[in-house]
Amino acid sequence: MVDWIISSIILFVLINTQILMYWRYREPKEALNNHLVKADTPAQITPCDALQKRHGAISSEERELAENVKTLLIEGKLYLQANLKVGDVAKALNLPEYRISKALRNHLNAKNFNQYVNELRISHAKDILAEPDKKQWPVLVVGLESGFASVGPFTRAFKAQTGFTPNQYRQDQLENLALKVG
Repeated sequence: MVDWIISSIILFVLINTQILMYWRYREPKEALNNHLVKADTPAQITPCDALQKRHGAISSEERELAENVKTLLIEGKLYLQANLKVGDVAKALNLPEYRISKALRNHLNAKNFNQYVNELRISHAKDILAEPDKKQWPVLVVGLESGFASVGPFTRAFKAQTGFTPNQYRQDQLENLALKVG
């Protein structure tokens, strides 16, 4: 009796697995057929064409998402917030983190979220360092004002992007300014 019950359960699981596999691999074909548009010419649109159209729509959505992320970070000056994470942006836009990261990689030429935010922060820091009226600001203050949590990561990121330490960059900018004025 126990053998019969075990055999029935195994048979039930196998049948369900087959049904689920059939349903799983059959559904994309039906979805693909729903995206096919009748052509004006006798030539039919191939499934490959339909996938390209669908990919174009996804890419367009992703491009728009990338612009929304860029707007949020730059216009909202969110990049100046220390310890900013991709999760914070995802939460603000009510989207999963992977979509934010993918949009940044594909449409804003960023290796990852942190690299993109650090580029914005360093650009801000370069503006501060080039201002003559802020030449007395310590590098720590410039880093903090630019969204970095401490001077170490700020200096490393700054040098990696510009080839100069923040102090070297400041001196170079002030010398260039003095040459222009003088």
